[in-house]
Amino acid sequence: MSFDKGVFSILHRDTGWRGAASFTASGNRLTLFNDPACIEDVGVYAWKVEKGLQKAFLILQEIEDVCSFHQRAKNLTMIPWAFCQPPNLEAAITDHWPKPAGCP
Repeated sequence: MSFDKGVFSILHRDTGWRGAASFTASGNRLTLFNDPACIEDVGVYAWKVEKGLQKAFLILQEIEDVCSFHQRAKNLTMIPWAFCQPPNLEAAITDHWPKPAGCP
């Protein structure tokens, strides 16, 4: 999952589901729109970050998203999403940290 300059993209490795959309974020709200699969539907989610000992996770909760009969929401909320960023500067420099599956 990637959020960059207003563009959201995803490849769900377990299911093979791919998605793309525009996004905005304000406070703890994430809004997805312009998804080619459901161009007129807008999805709204609450988000939070949970930190573990060595990893941080993005947790999404659907507020409203009817895209593909709620399938996009099911895919986005079924699991916590691990960050692909090292937990600290030392790990970034040495590249010694437990990378989540799918991280480069």
